Amino acid sequence: MGIDIFSFAKKSENSNYLYLYEDRLFPCEYFFSADTAEAIADVLITNISAPYDRISRHQLDEDVMFSNKPRFKYDRKTLEKDVHKSAYSPVMPDPARTIANFDRHLFVHVRNHPEIRFDLFLPPYNIYLWCLLREQGKLEPYLHLRDVFARMAAEYPNVRIYDFQAEFDIVCSLDVYKDVTHYSPKINTRIIQDIGSARHIFPLAEFRRRTALIRSRSAEFQPAFDELRRKKP
Repeated sequence: MGIDIFSFAKKSENSNYLYLYEDRLFPCEYFFSADTAEAIADVLITNISAPYDRISRHQLDEDVMFSNKPRFKYDRKTLEKDVHKSAYSPVMPDPARTIANFDRHLFVHVRNHPEIRFDLFLPPYNIYLWCLLREQGKLEPYLHLRDVFARMAAEYPNVRIYDFQAEFDIVCSLDVYKDVTHYSPKINTRIIQDIGSARHIFPLAEFRRRTALIRSRSAEFQPAFDELRRKKP
């Protein structure tokens, strides 16, 4: 499970997709929405005669979800364009509520199922995401909650937590993102391989050191981020 602390920090559990978890046969709101119908039609039409290498192009450098037609490229130009115009703004987290959500929506299942090993990973957001949080005055609260989450996870012997957020060969590579949070499928492949080989599991003290590295490394990128934000269209 990928852990997005932003989701745990939300003020409500309302979601447009909760119906997907309801115990009924046909989630009509999903299948009969105009967007989904158009996407499904596009998949059927464009894939009828497409060669395999075209269909699998999403494994390279293009986002082709629901289609083999490229929608976004994973490259520096697309990322910088997103940084320039991004209105992405995670909520200012309430620490007590977020920590309660960690327990209510995740760690309760860990306690109730000691026979299951839970592999949790912190996704490698682009370095500019942390710059964005600094711009919004939210960097320190989220870094604090990152350390709190790791401390809570360390209490359970059936939890392994993998930290990819301070893997700077990934997060500082501007050519594998389409925006500040979404990385290319090539990075997904690396995450799976590294989890399979049990890499990026760190003791709590090392985890906290890596949090400090995120703070300092993102500060190095802050001037470039600020310049992109000021850039004229």
